[in-house]
Amino acid sequence: MRLYEVQATEYNGEQEYSQSKLLAAENIDRAWQIARDYFRQWYDDGDEPEEHNTDNPDEFEFLNGCIRLRIDSITETTLERWKQQQVLLHSIGKLPITKSAHKKCQALLAVCEHIRDSLDVGGEQSRQFAEEIKMLKDALKTAPTVDDSCPKCGAGCDEREFTGKDFLDIEAIHMHYICKKCGSQITEEFTLSDVFIDNGR
Repeated sequence: MRLYEVQATEYNGEQEYSQSKLLAAENIDRAWQIARDYFRQWYDDGDEPEEHNTDNPDEFEFLNGCIRLRIDSITETTLERWKQQQVLLHSIGKLPITKSAHKKCQALLAVCEHIRDSLDVGGEQSRQFAEEIKMLKDALKTAPTVDDSCPKCGAGCDEREFTGKDFLDIEAIHMHYICKKCGSQITEEFTLSDVFIDNGR
């Protein structure tokens, strides 16, 4: 059994919406069949699923053509690669940081919750991903804690100034700060598995 990501586009009047779904299949041909069966009944407008077909086997119409959906691509992936991509996809500006030491990492929790909800889609896919869903739920219970005080003077995260961030490919994100109390440069690394704070300089 292999994991595939399905990319699709919904056309609704003058607006477009991207769709991304995960599915498990024996091979790429079976993946296309599962995706087509899914999107054929993706929008319930009261018609039979077969009535949503068009001349293009990868495009479907709903509400007499008012809504169209096209499957753009299906690519093989891994759960780890997909999770890493979600971190970059859903990171907008400054990532959230805990307000005091020894609290759960909110960024990690948000990512895990998003991945868990995305995988828990119901039906056959949900059963196939039962092990991954359980793993993510367990991760939420044991998420790591973060000591986000300044390593040099112990000042809290509210006594620092954000200076920039670096994306390390899809492996991690480095957030850079300067401690307002002692002037130390602080770097925090966010990954799917851990968070660390380096020694102040």
